[in-house]
Amino acid sequence: MKLSHVAFRVQNIDEAISHWSKTGFALEKRFKKSDPEAEVAWLLDEAGGGVELWQYTDETHPKSAHRARHMAFVSEDIHQDAQALIAGGFKETTPYTEGKLFNYMFLEDGFGMAFELLEEKQ
Repeated sequence: MKLSHVAFRVQNIDEAISHWSKTGFALEKRFKKSDPEAEVAWLLDEAGGGVELWQYTDETHPKSAHRARHMAFVSEDIHQDAQALIAGGFKETTPYTEGKLFNYMFLEDGFGMAFELLEEKQ
């Protein structure tokens, strides 16, 4: 697995983009998600490190709680990596899902930290 990005919930996505831009990150794309409903911004630094910013429309949506702050890893074999993490005490919070750009799933460690596993679409 390789670290892809870290994600943060923000109250004002425009202010957050401006803040991160001052620290060397450049806005790569901005888009809307429907489940949970949110506006998302994807920023990268010069080395390719990613920051994902989420401004949720519905802060009470069950998925927004464990996706609000997470670390994401690109996986060559998402099912194998997920099973290894589960065997190590992680629990699955969002099952394998086919997305538009990536397939993904979310897990949580024993300390409440959310982890996203990503695999590029073939």
